[in-house]
Amino acid sequence: MLSLSAVSPSRRYGDQAQPRGRRNCIPRHTAFPMLEYTTFFWSVKVCQIDYAQPISRDLNLFGALVPITAFLDIHVKPESLAEAPDVIHDTLLATRAFDGCLGVDVLVDTEDPTHFVLVEKWISLDHDTAYRTYRAGPGKSSLGTILSGTPVLTKFEIATDI
Repeated sequence: MLSLSAVSPSRRYGDQAQPRGRRNCIPRHTAFPMLEYTTFFWSVKVCQIDYAQPISRDLNLFGALVPITAFLDIHVKPESLAEAPDVIHDTLLATRAFDGCLGVDVLVDTEDPTHFVLVEKWISLDHDTAYRTYRAGPGKSSLGTILSGTPVLTKFEIATDI
């Protein structure tokens, strides 16, 4: 007896860790649905890949979105150091709520308290680009008022072939 059903790991297990032995074959954020074939004693998950479709730069060979990590290196004016945590926090509320943001961490230099690095994780390069467009237009924040210079943005993707 073989049954075929579409599986959504988040719907099936919520935010809890999946039981041992029930791991996904590809990351949670995918462009293609995952299928589960179930027999009486065991279950196997396989990936559905449409080879006729061109693979986007944001998709890896298995059709999974390739996450982007962006480092925003900023220096705060010494006279704005007291208000910097509040301004950064207020700015990151909108960033973390933006579609495609997987999270943002803030690092503070141990030697220079005016030096911050914001580590942003995005589902794909398209999501990151949409966010940068939003911040350049209607979503402009007050972060620029406390900066002592131009921020440096560097984007990285995971090297899967190394």
